[in-house]
Amino acid sequence: WTITATGINGAFASKWYVSATTAGGVLPGNCGGGCVTTPGSSNQTLHVGVVFIPPSGYPDPDSGAGYSDFPNAANFYSTSKRVESPTIDCSGQYVISLDFLYVAAPNANDKCTVVYSEDGVSWQNLGELPNSGSCGAQQDPWQAFQIDLPASANDNQNVKIGFMWQNNSDGVKNSYSVALDDIILTAGPAPEPPVANFEVLNGEHTFCQGGSATLNDIPTFYAFTN
Repeated sequence: WTITATGINGAFASKWYVSATTAGGVLPGNCGGGCVTTPGSSNQTLHVGVVFIPPSGYPDPDSGAGYSDFPNAANFYSTSKRVESPTIDCSGQYVISLDFLYVAAPNANDKCTVVYSEDGVSWQNLGELPNSGSCGAQQDPWQAFQIDLPASANDNQNVKIGFMWQNNSDGVKNSYSVALDDIILTAGPAPEPPVANFEVLNGEHTFCQGGSATLNDIPTFYAFTN
C-alpha cells in the first residue's frame, strides 16, 4: 500500500499505520482491543493514528486508531491522506464487490471515505464509513461494510481501491479515527454471450423475392448489476 497526500496536512497530521495496536480478527458487532492494552494481540490492521500527543509533543508512534484535533488556525492537526492498494488485476472478473471490517467514528469534518480508481490515476468516492458504534474504554467497535465497485472494474487489469482519511483542526473530534481489516474483493459470474433472436412484425410471415419484412430485435444478453 502507498500513501498520497491529497490536501492540507499540518505539522502534527495523523498517519496511516499497519500494526496490531488496533487489533483485528473481531467479528462484526463485537468489541476488540489492541496490543497496547492487550499484550499478545497480533492481528494487524490498517488504521490511522497520531504522530505526536499534544501538548507535550513527545513522539507516540502508532498508539492505535485515534487522532489529535485541537483548535488551531495554522492547521497543525489537519490531515488529508489517501492510502492506496497495489494495482489489482481484475481481468476476467465481473460484478465485483468490496468487503471489509472497520472501526470508525466520523463527524462532519473528520471521516474516512472509500475510494476507487479504474486506472490508478483518477479516483472517485464510493461512500463514507458510518459510525461503527461504541464500546467501553480502550475498546474498538467493529462492523462490516460492503459496496459494489463501478462497472469499469469489470475485466480491468488496473483496478485500485483506497481509503481517504480527513480531519481538520477545529477541536471537535470523536473517540476513534478508522481501522480496517479483512479487505476482500469478490467477483460474480462471468457474462454470458448474447443470444441472437428476431421476430417478424405485423404478421409478415410470407414474402416473395424482392420483398421485405420488418424484424423486431429481441436478443437476450447479460447486464451488469452495478
